[in-house]
Amino acid sequence: MSQRTDLSLVSTLIAKEFEKRGLSCPALELDPSIADDGFRIVLSPAPVLYASGKLGMLHAAGRLLQSFNGSGYDSDAEGSFAAQKPMRGGDIGYHNTPHVYGSWSYAQTERYILDYALCGANIIRLSFNEHDALRSPTMRYRSKDWLKHISGFCDSLDLDVCVYYPNPDSLENTTLEQYLAERRKYLSEMPRLNSLMIPGGDPGNLDPPEVFSLIKPLADMLKEYHSDFGIWLTAQMPHDRPAWPEQFKQELARHPEGLIGVVHGPNQAMSLAELNDCSAGYPIWLYPDLTHDIRCQNFMDNIDYAMASTMSRESPNPRLKEFNALYDATAYCTVGSIPYSEGVNDDANKAFWLFKGWDASVTPEQGALRYARLFLYESKPCEVAKGILALEDNRFAPTATNPSIAPTYALFKALGGRSWRIKMYKMRAAFDRYVQLRTLRREADYKKALELVRKGKLTAAQAALFDRRTAEEDRLRREVVDLACKLYDQITYKLNTNNFGARCAERGAILDTMDLPVSACEWLEKHLLRIARLPVSKRRAAMNELLTREELPEGQICRTLYGDPKAFVMGLPMIYKLYLGDLDDKLPVHPLISRGTRTYRLDVTLDGIDPEQNYLLNTVFESASAPNPTVFANDAELAPDAGEVVPDILNFAPLATRQIFIPAGKLTQKTVISYRCDRTVKVFEVRLIPVK
Repeated sequence: MSQRTDLSLVSTLIAKEFEKRGLSCPALELDPSIADDGFRIVLSPAPVLYASGKLGMLHAAGRLLQSFNGSGYDSDAEGSFAAQKPMRGGDIGYHNTPHVYGSWSYAQTERYILDYALCGANIIRLSFNEHDALRSPTMRYRSKDWLKHISGFCDSLDLDVCVYYPNPDSLENTTLEQYLAERRKYLSEMPRLNSLMIPGGDPGNLDPPEVFSLIKPLADMLKEYHSDFGIWLTAQMPHDRPAWPEQFKQELARHPEGLIGVVHGPNQAMSLAELNDCSAGYPIWLYPDLTHDIRCQNFMDNIDYAMASTMSRESPNPRLKEFNALYDATAYCTVGSIPYSEGVNDDANKAFWLFKGWDASVTPEQGALRYARLFLYESKPCEVAKGILALEDNRFAPTATNPSIAPTYALFKALGGRSWRIKMYKMRAAFDRYVQLRTLRREADYKKALELVRKGKLTAAQAALFDRRTAEEDRLRREVVDLACKLYDQITYKLNTNNFGARCAERGAILDTMDLPVSACEWLEKHLLRIARLPVSKRRAAMNELLTREELPEGQICRTLYGDPKAFVMGLPMIYKLYLGDLDDKLPVHPLISRGTRTYRLDVTLDGIDPEQNYLLNTVFESASAPNPTVFANDAELAPDAGEVVPDILNFAPLATRQIFIPAGKLTQKTVISYRCDRTVKVFEVRLIPVK
């Protein structure tokens, strides 16, 4: 019996999965006529799983469990199954960036890899870093030992193994022998290693000729230890290297020995369509970011301001509807995917992506139900599936009035279960409800304070802005913290920096960000404090000046971005980061698809414009030293930079207003003002002021 067909371990693992659900374990039958990781399921008279090897058996068991409806198996679980994509992967990183993986025991990591296999994965990407700066006190093992053990477990399930291994920023102080020796140290003793994934940049700072020169010697060295080995290279580029994409294309066309494919993912030098055009016959592996919500490749488009402010970059984020569109738009030219992940916040996204790798027709509703049946069988899977889809809806409508948030919280509140997954979604639902109640109250505080400003009651207005949580808000906040503590105890989920050891606030530490501003209260409070320091004789005029922000003079048109973006100076996250670049006809223009270039773009639509009027375009940026974007109106260039810097309307130091004169005839009744720059720019307000 070959290792591939030795079912001793797999049969035990599968039996446990059925037994803990109170189900009889199906019979397992080897059938060499079935493709490597395909399978067949027979339901009558009793369930039987057929596969040619152990990995196929795991896929079959997972598919059968995904079809259990509480009283029996759905009829569509019967039949023969073959994956549409040959590469379907999962991601595990052993360093301090992920909010869970680095603290896990071997057993916990093995359990998550088994979960990947039950969802249909056939390859696992491992990443690591031995440097002290990227280790945390909770890491239990040396990276070398971790790689050896985890790759051995993958091998025992017949899962392929890929290791993410960046190049150094420079080769000036490193010989080729030293470069190879470091990689030999970590990779030679791994029981299984099928490939390396090497980013061209992020991290890495080498030009393409240097990157490509390393491929053959590295592949030759590692083939001494792993005969079935090759290198995947990502088209990620270092910053400030405009010639990098063309050099990459030239080197790729030379077909270097040892290279087996190219990768498209975050921070790309070119769009997926362009990479496909220049791929020189190499297969393309998609490396989509499914883990981040803001400041990322696949950011949440049109997210509400209060949610963007409080949720951190990696909060629990089921986004099956959005990622369904992304998968469908990008599958046409890829051999499959290993999504990028920083932990378990994207757990449902990764499972759904794997389901789509087997059958692209799987809908978000079907995927949510299959995920819930597989992992949340104790917690009314149909209700869980509804809740997972509803959590995605919680992010978009204005938070204060979003009709999805309260019923979603009630749904999860009523569900039981011991799984860390149900605790994670219950925490997200309670978090959203807490943010909603805070937003409702703070918006009311703002309106009350502004009315007092209109009446000239400065002290009363300041008092009205004091942040006093209600009893219900306090209860919800305690509920979120309690669930966070339970998640830390269960899977060392780091939802806080000081107590749980998250690397930083944006790495899933929503306990650090849940009380960030959700309205303009903090901005108004700062201005009222400034006014209170003025001589009494000047306060009324200063308050009137302040009110012009709310009461637009006749003819002015103003667009503030996501609530009151002046609160960004309180340290809120940057959420406007858009990529430029044309997509070919095969890709619909979808807001989640990375445009792939190193240029950023922000489009702001202004309505109600008089085309016969001269205007001043006032744009409030983060600071006078911010990068100068090129400004367009309906794609016609207005100015090569952001315009003349003028004092901010309220002399608020972190902000600067840049002003462009636009003569009559340049604008239409509805105009898109576009800011384009090779660096990220924070834009807080766009205002058109009519002038003679």
